[in-house]
Amino acid sequence: LRGGSNPLVPHAVPVEWCVDEEELPQLMVTKPHAKGRLSRFDIVIYLQRDPRCYFWNIAFFILLITLASMYAFQLEPQDVSGRASIFLTLLLTSVGFKQLISTWLPRKPYLTFLDKYIITSFLV
Repeated sequence: LRGGSNPLVPHAVPVEWCVDEEELPQLMVTKPHAKGRLSRFDIVIYLQRDPRCYFWNIAFFILLITLASMYAFQLEPQDVSGRASIFLTLLLTSVGFKQLISTWLPRKPYLTFLDKYIITSFLV
């Protein structure tokens, strides 16, 4: 099921998500064991994000910022301050963009492909 595909409930699942139809939803119920302890009721639904959103909104702009650093090679070799100002400006732009997109993405205890891509763009 793609997000927003149900005409009765247009945004039951956000557009950038799709429900994994191979994994069935799981229902877990925990009954209270001691006096005063509350019951727990969990429903687990497996979702996947559509990666196109991240490509066009994040990876494409990181690529443009990285390619813009090639402009520094068009300057004369003696113009060290001009080259340095271009590189530092684009580095600060990349760091600022990384800070911005870190608020969009879920926190993970490991590096995702997108994290590795951004780190590589800093090194280039």
